[in-house]
Amino acid sequence: MLTAWSDKHPAYLALSGSSGEGVDDYFTPGINSSANKAAPSELNQPDWTTDNLFTQQYDGYKVEVVINWINGHRHDGSGNPETPAIFGMNFQTVSTGQKLPTSRTEGDLSENSLGGYLADGATPGPVLTNALDFIDQSLGKMVSALEQRGLCNSIAIIVSAKHGQSPMNLAALNRIDDGKIINALNAAWNSSHPGATPA
Repeated sequence: MLTAWSDKHPAYLALSGSSGEGVDDYFTPGINSSANKAAPSELNQPDWTTDNLFTQQYDGYKVEVVINWINGHRHDGSGNPETPAIFGMNFQTVSTGQKLPTSRTEGDLSENSLGGYLADGATPGPVLTNALDFIDQSLGKMVSALEQRGLCNSIAIIVSAKHGQSPMNLAALNRIDDGKIINALNAAWNSSHPGATPA
């Protein structure tokens, strides 16, 4: 029987195990690849994690892939191999909704909506609320596709957290600029590997 998976990095090919045959169909676009082509011209975002609406767009591609699998196609919508016996994806939208200090949301394109949680450390802020709404709608699209294919009585749907960030009080959070760390690593690499591209 077929298996399929979509995740945030090509490194998830490791799911195939030592035989290399554990998963038949992968779709693993890099979450840290450039989102500039999707960006409004006034924004210059380096990757899909720097703006929650970009992350939603990125996850939306993977939702389309899952619906293709539900409909019995390959991840790109081609062919008719059959609906996989085991298939799934991960969402990144909640992760960036929790981590970004501010971002755009569907209701506020100014990049000023607060990410994470409100001052009580437990209530989702505007960006995270918008992210959770997106996930809810995405799961609804998948369930609708399963209903249309008559698969709801023969499938188990599992929603779980692969990992996540604990709710926190943003006022008590001390963010570290990782750019300084990356610059230091690149400088060390360049000094010991002249002319080589940083790893």
